[in-house]
Amino acid sequence: MPNPLNYDYNFHTHTIRCGHAVGSDRDYVLKAIEGGITTLGFSDHTYIKDFTEPGIRMNEEVFPEYRSSILALKEEFKDQLDIYLGLECEYTPYMTMEFTRLLKENQVDYLILGQHMRFISPTEKGVNYFKLGPKLALIAYIDDVIKGIETGLFLYIAHPDLFGYFYQVADSFGESEVNRLLMKIEEYQIPVELNISKLANNLRHKLTMFHNAPFPNYLFWTLMKGRNIPVVIGLDAHDPRGLVDSPLFWASEFIKDYNLHYVGKDYLLNRAKEIKEKLK
Repeated sequence: MPNPLNYDYNFHTHTIRCGHAVGSDRDYVLKAIEGGITTLGFSDHTYIKDFTEPGIRMNEEVFPEYRSSILALKEEFKDQLDIYLGLECEYTPYMTMEFTRLLKENQVDYLILGQHMRFISPTEKGVNYFKLGPKLALIAYIDDVIKGIETGLFLYIAHPDLFGYFYQVADSFGESEVNRLLMKIEEYQIPVELNISKLANNLRHKLTMFHNAPFPNYLFWTLMKGRNIPVVIGLDAHDPRGLVDSPLFWASEFIKDYNLHYVGKDYLLNRAKEIKEKLK
């Protein structure tokens, strides 16, 4: 795959435990090596205590096996690439202590904030944004991401423009809400992810690159232009092939065209250390 940014990392990699990814853990490692990736972070969808969601996320009892598998691969392939263990998490108020524990006890190396639905309380779990209607959904999504940012637990924001699934117009209301989010992101200097997984999947299936792709969302990225906000690339690999066939040339040109502040793996690794230091 063309690699004009010398891109050699991915911290957004899934496994079959979430129920909607394919391939073995080893398959992802081998494809990462084939694709020139020297730093591979696994960040499968987190468990939520006392909540099961088949086909979406791992159950809590699966986590120990997930951890042991990734750590075994880390040791086996230590001479070929660096492997890190993480989770992709929604801001979940009643899971904040658990997420903190996982970081403090070195059960994981990092967490990324990937907001897909609302987890308001132990009795209100998995509320779908779609059910709220477009405007209320956008407000709720941005409220949740902002609260996640304020915890200080997360390495970066995965697909911050995922709201493109349910808010599909570029109007003054959307602009105001996105700016509200960007102000908080800029305040906390948390990196945001340019997620190209949908584009890679379309190309893999011989479709046009932007076919029904809810993100990258151009309202979000237009408002990002020129801002002092760190940007990372995320392959969001649910298929090992995503580590070798993602459109990195397009991502590179997009970053240049939108005057985005791209940062690499060293920035993220230093940030991961800083997050843990603050929890001591």
